[in-house]
Amino acid sequence: MEVIAHQIPESYGRKKGDDLSDIVLDSAQHEQWLSTTTVLYNPNDGYVYLGLTKMSGDVFYRFDRETGESECLDYLSVRADREVKIHRSLDIAPDGRIFGACAGLITIKDRETAPGGQLWSWDPKTKTYDVYGTPSPGDYVQHITVDHERNLAYGCTYPVPWFFVYDLEARKTIRHTFIGGLPHKTAIDDNGVAWSGYNPTGDANAGEGYIFCYNPDTDKMDWTDLQLPAVGRSDDKQIDDMVNLGDGYIYMGSVSGALSRLDPIKREVEWLGKPSRGMRLCGIDDGPDGRIYATSGAYYGMATADSMCQAHAFDRETMQFTTLGDIYDSNVGFGCAALHSLSVDDNGTLWVGETDSDKHSGCLWECRI
Repeated sequence: MEVIAHQIPESYGRKKGDDLSDIVLDSAQHEQWLSTTTVLYNPNDGYVYLGLTKMSGDVFYRFDRETGESECLDYLSVRADREVKIHRSLDIAPDGRIFGACAGLITIKDRETAPGGQLWSWDPKTKTYDVYGTPSPGDYVQHITVDHERNLAYGCTYPVPWFFVYDLEARKTIRHTFIGGLPHKTAIDDNGVAWSGYNPTGDANAGEGYIFCYNPDTDKMDWTDLQLPAVGRSDDKQIDDMVNLGDGYIYMGSVSGALSRLDPIKREVEWLGKPSRGMRLCGIDDGPDGRIYATSGAYYGMATADSMCQAHAFDRETMQFTTLGDIYDSNVGFGCAALHSLSVDDNGTLWVGETDSDKHSGCLWECRI
């Protein structure tokens, strides 16, 4: 696997080829650091769209795979106060528009004056935004998943953990339910039912623990007893990713680094494995070869040998993992610190988002298989 770290110089007001070492490798420049918290390949135009964490609020870019240059998409023109990141909130509509929502880093004491995170779309043809509204005033959006058939956007918020359903046609929130946890994603099954995580005690710091589903046809929540498989006795079974890959299952990655899948009809969760010793399996996508690709790894409190971020392939026929290699670029002398997002393009190249680095500003990682 060939790995290339792209440092997005345009987000620093620089040009490709400029020396970024004073920012990228200098922790004193922390306010100028960024994380690539959301990565989304768009087959309609060939760009890789990037949702960043950046304290200035300049958080939406796209990357040209041919030139290696990134383009600012001027989110500052519509930004709401204290929006500083696109956490896990980019989605492609059938007509090519990009749907997104913004997260923040506020605390509970800020909620009375904070407007909350906006839900919006961006049209690549006209390069214009359409701001739909604020799904949960006072709170910011951790993720969205859009049901384009029903014109519904699902998501969860922070700092107060709400699950919301937003009617895009009516431009209003039609459900707003406390879930007590902070799942990183919601997935929609083949019947249009939305699935995500909740904590029955309301302790968001304890992870989700359990899985709920919401049926938009009946407007009913089902607080199931289903859980992600545990990795060790102290695992809080927190959801790090959920995705429908079109084979009837919902694939789920855990903060503990395991992959499992949910059968929404039988309501059964199946353990698929843990491809590395490290934590976080928060990138799941399928490639043009039919294999499932996943990324794992983060440095948080881990031994050096267990903290390396890696890319893996999972074969649904043999039910076996293949580790493709470390996400490390010898040309820059460092690797991905903590994974946060994955999108596979039409060539089978993995595009990986990096977050929370304490050594360098986050990169977009290109992994050529």
